Amino acid sequence: MVGANRRHLTTPHGNIDIVINPAAAAGYADLARPSDSFELVIAGAEVRIANLVRVIESKRGTDRPKDRDAVPRLEALLRSRERHSS
Repeated sequence: MVGANRRHLTTPHGNIDIVINPAAAAGYADLARPSDSFELVIAGAEVRIANLVRVIESKRGTDRPKDRDAVPRLEALLRSRERHSS
C-alpha cells in the first residue's frame, strides 16, 4: 500500500499500481469512458483499466519523478503497439 489514493500490488505476473483518483482525469466517469478504457475480469470481479494513452496523460500530470521518468518508455510502447496494429 502506498497511500490513500494509490495501491501497489506485487503479483506472480509483475507489479500493479492501482490509482484511485489519477491526475489528468476528472474522476472515475471521465477515466472509465469505454473509448478510453477496457474491462478485465480478475478473480470474478470486473475491473475497468485505463488505456495506455490515458495512463501516459496521467503520468504527465503528476509531480512524481518516477512517473515523469516512465513517460518516454510508455510512449515507446504505445508507438510499438500502433506500428504492430496497422
